[in-house]
Order: sequence, then structure tokens, then C-alpha cells
Amino acid sequence: MLQANAHQLCEFGRWFGTVSERLQKLEPDCVRRLDAAHRSMHMAVRELYLAAMGNKKTEPRWFEAFESGQSVML
Repeated sequence: MLQANAHQLCEFGRWFGTVSERLQKLEPDCVRRLDAAHRSMHMAVRELYLAAMGNKKTEPRWFEAFESGQSVML
């Protein structure tokens, strides 16, 4: 969860990595949006986790980024 490439290590990321090139030929804009949302969601989770583990105040933008990423992916 904390790795910079966590978006490539999760189940969706592993699947997406195998099909994104083919999907890019069919729907390039959709693939770009999905990839960006997925990366953003993982970054937000990492930041939320680090803040919680460090007993620090969490910035609202990370909750918003996580929610936004999820809604794009659905």
C-alpha cells in the first residue's frame, strides 16, 4: 500500500497492466482517465494511511482524491 508503484501491485493494477495497451487503441481517453484516477486513489490512500499512522491531521484533499478516484473507476 505504501509503495510508489502500489497502483501496479493491486489486483486491478496487475490486470490493467496486461490489457491497457489493447484498450488504449479502442478508447485512449477512457484509459488515460482510468489510469489517472487509479493512481490518484492509491496516492490518496498512501497519504491517508501515513497521516493516520503518524497521528497527524489528514488534509481533506486526500479524502476528496480518494472519493473522486473511486467514482471514476466505478
